[in-house]
Amino acid sequence: MVTEGVQLLYDQIIEQFAILNAEMKLTLKVPPRKWFSFESRYPSLSGVFLGRHINIITDDVLIGGVTFPRTRIIIDALHYGKTMTITSETLWTMLKKLWGKNDITLNDSEFDRMFYIIANDPKFVQKLLDPDIRDVMKEGAFLQDGKFTLEQAQLKYEEQVSVFTVNRRRRIEKVILVMYMMTKKMEQMR
Repeated sequence: MVTEGVQLLYDQIIEQFAILNAEMKLTLKVPPRKWFSFESRYPSLSGVFLGRHINIITDDVLIGGVTFPRTRIIIDALHYGKTMTITSETLWTMLKKLWGKNDITLNDSEFDRMFYIIANDPKFVQKLLDPDIRDVMKEGAFLQDGKFTLEQAQLKYEEQVSVFTVNRRRRIEKVILVMYMMTKKMEQMR
């Protein structure tokens, strides 16, 4: 009975990925259901959406001996050697600032309070995160423990969460929107 409950959770994740797939027209891969199994059965999406290759993957990550789900979104992005990391402002990032590890500010007090940004080119990030992108990010969709990274021709988002509810899927849709806004802005900045 417990294994069936676990498998029902995976069915909910698959259902939310199927809805994403219906909207984005990507390739949905779904592992087969195994009866009486605790084995992970996470779906994945990949393909081209709005002219860019995208992968949306959920897998397991081991933290302190416990397995947690992690969802990653990866989009191809041209950025010419620029790197950045954007995370939510946390107690840990505030302590980093006290130790002299300052982040990039954008002269948007609300945004600067919410996010911790490091990059190899602060001017690039200040241009990239225009008011439209910041407004979508400030809507509260990114107040989880997610992280954006830009490196090696890819813009990535990673968060320890599984997409098994409508609200979580809608958050992921906003993340995808922000990522596409960022990649479009990078194109314009070239």
